[in-house]
Amino acid sequence: MKRTDINSQFRWDEAQNATVWSAGRKYIDFTSGIFAANLGHNNDAVLDAVLDAICKTGPHSYSYGLPSRDEYLKRLCAWSGFEHAHLFTTGSEAVEAAMRVAWIVGYGADDFYGLPGSFHGKTWGPDKILLRFNDACDFHQKDVAVVEGYRGWDCHFWEPEVIESVRCAGLIIADEVQSGFGRTGKKFAFEHYKDLEPDMVVTGKGQGNGWPVSAVLARGRCAEVLRDNADEFSSTHGGNPVACAAGLAVVDEFEQEHFWSNANINAMILQSGLQQSPYPVNGKGMVAAVLMPDAKTADRVVLKCRAKGLLVVHTGKASVKIGPPLTIPGKELAEGLEILMGVLCATAA
Repeated sequence: MKRTDINSQFRWDEAQNATVWSAGRKYIDFTSGIFAANLGHNNDAVLDAVLDAICKTGPHSYSYGLPSRDEYLKRLCAWSGFEHAHLFTTGSEAVEAAMRVAWIVGYGADDFYGLPGSFHGKTWGPDKILLRFNDACDFHQKDVAVVEGYRGWDCHFWEPEVIESVRCAGLIIADEVQSGFGRTGKKFAFEHYKDLEPDMVVTGKGQGNGWPVSAVLARGRCAEVLRDNADEFSSTHGGNPVACAAGLAVVDEFEQEHFWSNANINAMILQSGLQQSPYPVNGKGMVAAVLMPDAKTADRVVLKCRAKGLLVVHTGKASVKIGPPLTIPGKELAEGLEILMGVLCATAA
């Protein structure tokens, strides 16, 4: 069943942290708006910053400087550990930009490879060029390796031998649009892999906690290309005042001492609870995929969970994705896991 079909009759009326209301009914959200609201829907700090930017700044142009943009870029680089960042609006746009950087560095269209079953966006470059998967996972110095932090649809974390081969590529782009900003228990999912140091990291989704902001984080020769060719990467809404305000508030939240301890407790509860599943589960931190026998069974699980008041991610494949906000209250996390396990056990019976 297509995602548009399974979700077409469901409307979000209101959302707060890990709760969604639709047609007067309350739902526990295990989707984070498809892994975007990592800090919870309508997070107070993010919302206050956004409203302040809307009221104070007004229209902007990417052709002129913006104090909040300057500050955000500085803070984003300091927090992420990369030397340069360039802002965009969507994940696909940022992936396209990272590919353009690689072309300027000197790589050609036939040099780009993704890992089997990966997804990097729906625009032409990611959708067409990166469909050329390196099925043997055998990379060489002439290659550009484009790597998801985990494979999106089934939350598969790459084997050590795959990462060892990726490290042999001439240039590495880490696609952290879904997996970044704390989703896996670390700032970025690539940190789970030994000695993997991407030349560029593409971010989005959780970067603005649902507000449209994305980025290419870069170091070395890739950072030089972005700095020296800034006009070539201008984006109408990239780095607008609202996006920068949201992004700054997200970084502020992640830098709070208590944030990671609370998120790690939730992650332990989630991953422990999912071990009771009658089906195999992949995952780390606050993301997981329950692997179903087929896509139709996954469809049924999504609909049964919704009927019982739980929203989970419909992938359109043989999996059900789980990704609550990192800030979900313990009571709702426990209730959601109880509903999910009940549906999975009934489906397997």
